[in-house]
Amino acid sequence: MHPALESFPGHALWKREFLGSSGVFSVVFCAAVIPHIAAARDALEIFAIDASWGGTRSLRSDVL
Repeated sequence: MHPALESFPGHALWKREFLGSSGVFSVVFCAAVIPHIAAARDALEIFAIDASWGGTRSLRSDVL
């Protein structure tokens, strides 16, 4: 699920409109792991990262 990958459905549009990509990415979980997502999410912590990534924090976003 990253537009810079040639296998991504919108890759041609991304390649035409953008010069590069970022480190932001998405994942899709298979049905077998759905019951474990909440526990894994709750174990995550915000941590400081290098400022060259465009910010001073790394965050997670929930879209279920």
